[in-house]
Amino acid sequence: MLHYPNRVPIIIFVACITQIFGQQSIDTLQSLQILFRHGERAPTKILIFPNEDPKILDKFPIEAGELTNDGIMQEYQLGQYIRTTYDKFLGKRYIPSQIRVLAGTDNRTVVSALSVLASLFPPEGDQVWSQLLKWQPIAVHSQPILDQFAIGAFDSCPNLMDTYQNTDVYKKIAADDTPFKQWLTQMTGIEVNDPIIYNQVLDCLISRTSLKDLPPPMWAQNDTILGMVSEKHIRLNAQITDLILAESGGWLYNLFVEGIENRINNLTNHKLLLYAAHDGNILTFGKFFAIPQLSTMPPFGSAIVLEHHLRNGDHVVELWFHSFQSNSRTQIAIPGCGDPCLFNDFKRMNRRFSSSSWTFLCKGDSELCEDYSIVLATMVGLTIMLGILTVLLVFVCCAYRNRLNKLLDPEQQSLLR
Repeated sequence: MLHYPNRVPIIIFVACITQIFGQQSIDTLQSLQILFRHGERAPTKILIFPNEDPKILDKFPIEAGELTNDGIMQEYQLGQYIRTTYDKFLGKRYIPSQIRVLAGTDNRTVVSALSVLASLFPPEGDQVWSQLLKWQPIAVHSQPILDQFAIGAFDSCPNLMDTYQNTDVYKKIAADDTPFKQWLTQMTGIEVNDPIIYNQVLDCLISRTSLKDLPPPMWAQNDTILGMVSEKHIRLNAQITDLILAESGGWLYNLFVEGIENRINNLTNHKLLLYAAHDGNILTFGKFFAIPQLSTMPPFGSAIVLEHHLRNGDHVVELWFHSFQSNSRTQIAIPGCGDPCLFNDFKRMNRRFSSSSWTFLCKGDSELCEDYSIVLATMVGLTIMLGILTVLLVFVCCAYRNRLNKLLDPEQQSLLR
């Protein structure tokens, strides 16, 4: 049976958050950018191991990587937290030009975004379209790069794998934990022979610890084993993140900086930018800015909030972390940016990395060549059409000139008389 989380009822949850944060001044707030992890999910690739009885899935109909009901509720409550904390700034009414929502292409990020939006912007007044359903559809845009972080980058970026798999650093990562991998191979029936498979096995064990209807195998149901699995999972993702930190961190950095610049320069009217993503995104952000509190794998439903304020003529940024597990909100200093952290300082802290640069690093020439081929084919087609039209125009002009010459010929004119 699927179940809802055994947590504090929503009304009490909202009341507590209101009591703690309701008095926060938002008079200087200009925009919000919120990067959050999806809710609780099934294991991403491996639901059960080959040596387990497949009948255990009869009680767990959720497919690999998809959100559980608990995960949906976590994201719904995250939307309530955002609503309660920033209610005055956001206003009750959903205004499309003021909100932009990006999610990866993984279902769990899209569903998480939809769950947050369901509680964040229930329809009000003339936006109510059904008396039976207090919900309204809100656009969610896809940004595939949000899925390409930490170990996920090597799973979905063939050019990245080709670039790094023969480096000494990657080879060292692949060679780590050999005895433990051999033991996992024996216990799971899966040949654990590379970092991607290793991560999938670790993820299966960790994810199942919170799933009442799909617990881990008996041999993994003790604190010692689970502690080792968690530690090695965090370390593996941290090592992979460090390998591509300048690029992936630079892309996230560029995303946040552009969001504020667009608001300052009136290029957009976005008051709220939501990014539905993964634990690897928050881990990358923390390591990129050398923030110890964020340099680990955050729990489901966690969020970092970058607030953009205008105070005494200065644009200022503040970083906050929201933990779903503890229902806490903590302000975090950005190392090297001062207090207050001026946006002019923040945007010069590090090198930014564009989406086109990341796509080239991830996919290589092939994806760019596909776009170039389309443009080239279009230009060739237009050139051919222009040539045909030119020939037709010359033919018409020649025919018209011959006809005109005949009309002006005196002999032809006498015959006409």
